Amino acid sequence: SHLARPSMQSAGDHKTVTAVLGIRLTDQDEVGIAGCILFGAMLLWTMVNILRSMSLASFLRGFVLKVQGDATLVRIAFFASTLLCAALELPRYFVLASGEVYAGTGSNHAQKAAYSCHLTASIFFFASFTMILSAWNSLLVFNEMRLLTKEVLILVNVVFALLSAVNIVFLNVSPGTLSTYFVHPMYTTLCATEALKNVVYSLCALLCMRRIGAYQELAKAHALDADAVKLSRALYKLKVSLLVCSICFLLRLVMLVLKVCSLEDWFIVEDPITLFTMKWFALSDLIPRGVPLAVFLQLMRMPFRSRIRSRRTSASQQAIEQTSMRTPDNVRTRG
Repeated sequence: SHLARPSMQSAGDHKTVTAVLGIRLTDQDEVGIAGCILFGAMLLWTMVNILRSMSLASFLRGFVLKVQGDATLVRIAFFASTLLCAALELPRYFVLASGEVYAGTGSNHAQKAAYSCHLTASIFFFASFTMILSAWNSLLVFNEMRLLTKEVLILVNVVFALLSAVNIVFLNVSPGTLSTYFVHPMYTTLCATEALKNVVYSLCALLCMRRIGAYQELAKAHALDADAVKLSRALYKLKVSLLVCSICFLLRLVMLVLKVCSLEDWFIVEDPITLFTMKWFALSDLIPRGVPLAVFLQLMRMPFRSRIRSRRTSASQQAIEQTSMRTPDNVRTRG
C-alpha cells in the first residue's frame, strides 16, 4: 500500500548486513551506533563547557551559577540548550540500534516516544542557533537586522515550539505508526515550516556574514594593532562558521523536500535516495545537526588560557581600583 511503501524500503535495507570486527551489523544498526557516538560526544563536550562556565566554589556550594553579566548568562543558556538538544537526540538512535525496523508497519510506542524527543531536540537546536545570531547581531550596532532582534527571534522560537508540541501530541495520541504520521498533513506542515525557517535564517546568517566582512576589512586596516589582528581572526572564524551552518541548513532543506516527495509518491522516476538508510540519515540528520552543533560549541567556547588571562586582568584591575581609593589623606606618612 501507499503508506507501507517507506517501511518496506527501510525493511529491505535493514537486512543489509555488514561485518565489523566479526560483529554482523545491519544498515540501521550502523545508523544507531553512529548517532549514539556523535550526540554522546556532543553531550559530554557540552557538559564540560557548562562546568567550565561555573566557578569551582559555587559548584561545591550546590551548583549555584556565578553569573557575571549578560554574556556569561547567555553562554550558560546556550550550553544548557545545546545539552538538551544532544540528550534528546540520543533516544532515537538507541531505538535505531535496537534492531527494530524503523517506521515499520507495526505500532511501536518506543519509536513514537523517541521521535517525539527528536522533535523536541529540534526546538532547542534552533534556540541555540538563534542565540548565536542574536549575540552577533547586537554587535552590529548601526546595522542590526530586524529578523535577528531578540523580540523577533523569541517570537519565531515560540511559534516553532508550539507547532512542534502540537505534532508531538498528535503523534502520540493517534493510533497509526510513524509511517502514517510521515504522510499526514500535520507532518508536512511541520516540514514546510522548518524548511522556510532554515531558508530565512540561513540567508540572515549569510547577510550577517557579509556585514561582518566589512568589520573584518576595517580590522585589517589596523594590522599593526594586536587587538585588531585578533579581532580580524575571530571575525574570519565566525564567517566560516556561519557559512558551514548555512550549507548544513540548506542540505537539511533539500533532504526534507526529498523525504516528503518520496513519502507522497510525487517522483515520476525512481527515488534519488532510499529512505531511512545510513546514507539517508547521514545527509538528513547526522551532518545537518551534528556539524552545526560542533560549530556552535566551538564559537561559544572560551579557551582555558583566555579565562586565566581574563581572571588575572580582572584581579589586577581590582587591585588598581583598591589602590586608587587610598588617597593621600588616608595614608599615614612617616616623619
